[in-house]
Amino acid sequence: MAAILQLRRGSGSNDLSEGELYLNNGVGSIQFGSGSSSTASVIEYTLLPLNTPVNGNINLIGNITASHILLSGDLTARDVRLSGNIYLGDSGSD
Repeated sequence: MAAILQLRRGSGSNDLSEGELYLNNGVGSIQFGSGSSSTASVIEYTLLPLNTPVNGNINLIGNITASHILLSGDLTARDVRLSGNIYLGDSGSD
């Protein structure tokens, strides 16, 4: 038998039970309850769409592994360690 997943929806914060999902139209995100039902706290996650520009800040913590990365615009980096073949330009002969 197929299961049906339903989300409550609204435009403000709610007291959510553990594991309960909520579509918050006010901030355009999906929220879910975490912790015990008596002390439910809301953790909010905004989903990142694929192949669509995203405006705002993205905060990633931990290791990031990717086979191809294209960065454009102004980039700022601190404490960067590079290894292997490093090419500046569009080919190895630059």
